[in-house]
Amino acid sequence: MATPILMPLMGITMEEGIITRWLVDEGANVAKGDVVLEFETDKINAEVEAPVDGILAGITAGAGEAVKVQGVCAWVLADGESVPDGQPGAAAAAPPSEPEAPPEPQIAAPAAPPRPGGRVFASPLARRLAREASLELAEIRGSGPSGRIVADDVRAHLRAAPAPAAPAPPAPATPVPVPVTAPAGLPGRRRVIAERMMASLSQSAQVTLNSECDAGEFVALRSKLAGQYEAELGFRISYNDLLVRICARVLVEQPNMQSQIRDGELFAPDQINVGLAVDAPDGLVVPNLKDVAGTQLLDVARGYRELFEGARNGTLGLDQVTGGTFTITNLGAIGVDTFTPVLNPPEAAILGVGRIVRKPVVSESGDLVAGTRMSLSLTFDHRLNDGAAAARFLQRIGQYIEQPYLLI
Repeated sequence: MATPILMPLMGITMEEGIITRWLVDEGANVAKGDVVLEFETDKINAEVEAPVDGILAGITAGAGEAVKVQGVCAWVLADGESVPDGQPGAAAAAPPSEPEAPPEPQIAAPAAPPRPGGRVFASPLARRLAREASLELAEIRGSGPSGRIVADDVRAHLRAAPAPAAPAPPAPATPVPVPVTAPAGLPGRRRVIAERMMASLSQSAQVTLNSECDAGEFVALRSKLAGQYEAELGFRISYNDLLVRICARVLVEQPNMQSQIRDGELFAPDQINVGLAVDAPDGLVVPNLKDVAGTQLLDVARGYRELFEGARNGTLGLDQVTGGTFTITNLGAIGVDTFTPVLNPPEAAILGVGRIVRKPVVSESGDLVAGTRMSLSLTFDHRLNDGAAAARFLQRIGQYIEQPYLLI
């Protein structure tokens, strides 16, 4: 019985996967558990294994193409089987045609054997390659099961075909400026990220609040802790590590800021999972650390260090990029003050962190002094929280930044 290879569901928000590479050629034998393809989503890279022993056939999408969740990527067939009629990847019957005069014999490319009933069996990828090369499938000899034409057969036919005659030299023409860059489609992951961002904006009522706070004590505490624990950790505690602890504390006090809407119902997560937006080589990814409210600072630092390395290396697991309840995105290191973060669905809020700068401020005594200031931008879903609730949440985060020793 033909067995489909399906695009797996890798998270509740996943709608499709982008195939990045086929590791097995169509028509090749596979064993159960063999990795046959790699794909990516906006969050992770993953692999798909063969579900049974057999012959790989009926590939429905090539590299760079999307397949819906639980959609058919290909089939595994037993000897003598074919892809079921009407299913993705099945060969379509060629329409009957009038008899034609026999073509001139081809020397380099062998003719395909006659097929009963005029039917031409070919994979979707082979059909596409033949169409792009203006080839008739009937001229190609198939090497797949039951004479099925696969992509490699089309490529072999093209290699064996005689080279076209050299064209006559073109007449001199006026030079035409050539564009420096050629238009190109969005890469797979970039396209998925783009779709997710647009869906986020269209499916929630996003509002951003901006504020500024005194970060002098915050900077001093981070400097002290970084020096104190660098030898033990092997790296320095970051501002983000402290911000995660602050946000977790405020979310305990105001859990409404991580409420979610699922299937039209209000949902309250039972733990606080804070994600950090990472500028990874393949695009934005938001790994999250689970249950940070009950995690000590050093363990938070270790956990995010591991997540950061996984994001950079493309080795994050599914559990590390799903289940988040709140996100922090920090653009301060590249000179940004305030901005408008976009919600990471299905979360209800995201905190944007700007740069820490020295600037003149007026002290409580009325004197003009040098101060250390930090900008904060909170985007929230107005369907779930009113502006006053979000403002109190942002204000409380600022209070902990100004008095960070309250965390200890």
